[in-house]
Amino acid sequence: MSTTKKWLLMLLVGIAPTLVAQESGQNIQVIGRVLLDGALYQQNEASRVQAGAMNDGVGTRDIRLGAKAAFDQWEMKAEVGLNNNILALKDVYLLYTFSENNSLRVGNALVPFGLQSAYGTLNKDYMEDATADVYEPLRRIGITHTYYTEPLWVQYGVFTDAVVLKKTTAESGPLGYMAGGRLVWRPVLKDGLSVHGGISGLYVKPESIGDRSGNQIAYRQSHLTAVDNRTAVSLYLVDALHETKGTAEALLLYKNIKLASQFYYSHVWRREGRHYNTHGLYVTGSAQLLNPSNYRYNMGKSCVARPDDNALELTLGYGYLNLWDKKWRKESFTPGMMHAGLMQDLSVGLNYFWNKHVTIRANFHHVFINDANTDTRRVNVLQGRLQYSF
Repeated sequence: MSTTKKWLLMLLVGIAPTLVAQESGQNIQVIGRVLLDGALYQQNEASRVQAGAMNDGVGTRDIRLGAKAAFDQWEMKAEVGLNNNILALKDVYLLYTFSENNSLRVGNALVPFGLQSAYGTLNKDYMEDATADVYEPLRRIGITHTYYTEPLWVQYGVFTDAVVLKKTTAESGPLGYMAGGRLVWRPVLKDGLSVHGGISGLYVKPESIGDRSGNQIAYRQSHLTAVDNRTAVSLYLVDALHETKGTAEALLLYKNIKLASQFYYSHVWRREGRHYNTHGLYVTGSAQLLNPSNYRYNMGKSCVARPDDNALELTLGYGYLNLWDKKWRKESFTPGMMHAGLMQDLSVGLNYFWNKHVTIRANFHHVFINDANTDTRRVNVLQGRLQYSF
C-alpha cells in the first residue's frame, strides 16, 4: 500500500464515524495522537562490534487517527496507527457496559497482563516499555470481561493469534491463542494514599510464524528506543508446545510520590521433553517536582491517572530481563537462542505535562547486555519526545 493510500485510509477512519453519527444521533469523538522522537547513542566497542553502530536521528514513534462513539450502553472505538511507515490497526472494538463496574469488550485491544498493560504509549513512565515488559502480548482480537468493586478488580478473556490481522489461515497455517487475565487487590484507596497488589497469568499456544512453516514463542527487546530499534536481546523457540507465564505487580501512591514494580516469569514446554525458563523485573520510583499534586488512582483501569497540567515528573528505574536459560540452552540449543542474553538498564526520565494535550519527555538509559561467551555490551541512550493527543 502506498503512503498516500495509507494516509487516506487513516483520514477515512477518522471522519467516517462522524458522518454516521450526524445521522444517528450518537455521541461521537474524533481521537488521535502524534509522537515525535529524537535520540542520540553512545556505545562501547563490544556493542559496536556485536550489534553494529547505532544511528542518531529522529522518528515518528506513533501517529494515530480514529474515533469513539457511544450510544446507550454501547461504545465503539476504531483507531489506525502509522509507525515507521507501517500501517496497523490499534484499538478496534465494541464495548457493552452492564453497569459502571461491569463491562464486556469484543475486538482488537490490549491483553490484560500486569500493570503496564493498563497504559498506552501516552502514559507510560518512560518513552518505551520497561525492559522486562516483553512478556506483555500487546493487542489481540478477543473477548474480555471486566468487573470491579472498590477492593477488587478483575479482567480476563480469550484471545486469538496476532497474525489474523495480516493473513488468512491459508497463508499462516494453524493459529495460536491465549487465555488468562489480571486480578488486583486494592486495600487502600484514598486521596494521598493508594496501595494495590496484583497477579496476572496467561496460557499460550504458540502463535503462527506467518508463512505456514510452524508456530513459535518469541520475545524481542530493543535498546529501549524506537529511533534505532535494532535488537538488543531476543528468543525464538520454534519447537514450543505451549507456555504458561505470570506476573506479580505492586503499586504505591503517597501524595506526589509513586512506586511501582513487576516481576515476570515464563515456562515453555518444548518437544521431546525439553523446557525453557525466563524471567524479568522492573522497579520505578517517580515524584512530581514542579506544581506537585497527589497522584490519583484510576478505578476503572486499576492504574495511575495522568498528573495535573504543568506538573514536572522525575522517574528513576531499574530493569532486568533474563532470556538465557543456561541449562536448556546448553542441552538443547537452537538458532533462535543465539541472542537470548541478559539485559539490564538504569534509567532516568523527565516528563512535563504541559496540558491535557501536550507532554514533553526526556529519557536517559544506560543499557548493559551479556550474551554467552561475549563481552558486555554497553549503550547509553539519550532521547526526547514531543507528544500531542486529542
